[in-house]
Amino acid sequence: MATGTPTEDPVHGGDAGRWGGWEWRKPRRGDHFRTCSYCGSIHPEDLAAEIVPQGKCLGCDATGWEAHFRLHAEPEHPYDPGGPYASWADRKYGWPHKFYVENLLPRDPGLLHCFSHFTGEQRPDGALEYVAAADLTREQKKILESDGMGPRGEGYSGWYAFRPRSRLFAKFYTVHLADPRVPAEARGKIEAASSVRFHFTGDGRVSWHGVMVPCDEPHPPSPEVTGGADGDQQVAGT
Repeated sequence: MATGTPTEDPVHGGDAGRWGGWEWRKPRRGDHFRTCSYCGSIHPEDLAAEIVPQGKCLGCDATGWEAHFRLHAEPEHPYDPGGPYASWADRKYGWPHKFYVENLLPRDPGLLHCFSHFTGEQRPDGALEYVAAADLTREQKKILESDGMGPRGEGYSGWYAFRPRSRLFAKFYTVHLADPRVPAEARGKIEAASSVRFHFTGDGRVSWHGVMVPCDEPHPPSPEVTGGADGDQQVAGT
């Protein structure tokens, strides 16, 4: 488990230390990737094994999610560049700190999850098949517990609907690229696929710039600099 100051722990520094540090959690039920116990980020190596650039959609000629969205006012199919891709969050901290991992497919597409919970007394209308709390099977209760929908207070109540997930949810906090344990190959694949390269320094600063490089290009050692063509930000303790 990582704990300490920004110098001792360049990822989460003292912030996570106040809560006992952070570690990589095993994949949750239905997921096939590890996550950070502090921020929930997908593990860099698990991400690098699958992420692809926003290239041409397999279902049409649109290159990139934005072009696909503009081409299809009512999409006939989701944007699919052949694998999971980065969708950047807005820079509320002033730097490209996070992206969502879109088009991440489950390894078991038939695995059931709790899709909806209704607390009313009457069975909800609609296409979903709901199960009353009193009729839940032991297996369905296990699914609810694994999905964080276990009983609270007086136990199970209302109605529950189950169905498989077509996509998995994951996010990546780029500060994890400051971890010296991340292999250069994994870091290079993530930066190439997301089109942003980062340089983290020992004093808690980061600089970044846009890149257009092949995914198999080796990543050079991060230089001891605090400036960048596109951005420079203090992130100690992030």
